[in-house]
Amino acid sequence: MIDFMDRDDQEMVNFQRELLQLAAANQLTVTFHGVAAPTGLERTFPNLLSSEAVRNLEYDKWDEAGVTPEHDVTVPLTRMLAGPLDYHQGTLRGVPLEKFQPRVAAPVVIGTPSRMLASYVVLQNHLPMMADYPSPIAGTAHTRHGRGAHHLGRYAGADCPGGRSSRHRAPQRQRMVDRRDDQSTRQSSEVVAFIPAGRNISGGDLRR
Repeated sequence: MIDFMDRDDQEMVNFQRELLQLAAANQLTVTFHGVAAPTGLERTFPNLLSSEAVRNLEYDKWDEAGVTPEHDVTVPLTRMLAGPLDYHQGTLRGVPLEKFQPRVAAPVVIGTPSRMLASYVVLQNHLPMMADYPSPIAGTAHTRHGRGAHHLGRYAGADCPGGRSSRHRAPQRQRMVDRRDDQSTRQSSEVVAFIPAGRNISGGDLRR
């Protein structure tokens, strides 16, 4: 993932093309985050997975208005016409609009978990992610029962009826998850996702 390219002058355009050529030569895929509107580069360089160039859910960390569910159904008919987009999906910490408050640690989103789950279908994002930790996901009504809880229980431990943890070990494992959550919120709530089938570029200026 390459970030902080918030301009579209000739120098930046040349840099992006050189970077994609270098990445392709090394069999690497690239995601552009913090970039100007896409111009179809993924047709010349299929190793370009997606570009941001959209009001993203990270605005929920600092913007009083937040990112509304209406935004998610507007983007496919506007910005996404220019190509796939990098969008930070994943958190199920949904709240009603009137209760929304921006925050950096463990940020919330406006709406229900169904809004977030629907975004995986509606948005063309070739690097999707679940940008949160197992414990808040396992704690929602959507995952406490049935197949979802069974799989999440392997990671979250307690409070997951389908989990594989033994009863006497579950509370200890849950405390470990909670401690990791506490440590992470003191640093950053953003999770960097890597592409499952291959390597990924992470930051930096690759110009020779």
